[in-house]
Amino acid sequence: MNAPRRRTHLPARRTAATVAGNPPRQSELSQRIALLNELTAQQLRDEWRRLYRGQPPRLSRDLLIRTVAYRMQELAYGGLSKRPSASSTC
Repeated sequence: MNAPRRRTHLPARRTAATVAGNPPRQSELSQRIALLNELTAQQLRDEWRRLYRGQPPRLSRDLLIRTVAYRMQELAYGGLSKRPSASSTC
């Protein structure tokens, strides 16, 4: 009755040590992010667990795609600085 779902695998992600020394090419990261649209909600939750090392919150599929894509970029290029900039204060 239910056909088995085909599991879409993203290309292997680089480790944090590798990312710091050699960031991925922008086109490679763009391709990986584009593949997120093909994943099911369950596969996106699995990606969340892998990237954030925790349980995903109850988010819509669209928000899962956005947050997973953000995390992939954060790991590849570095996140926001911990110290707020002067321009962001009121």
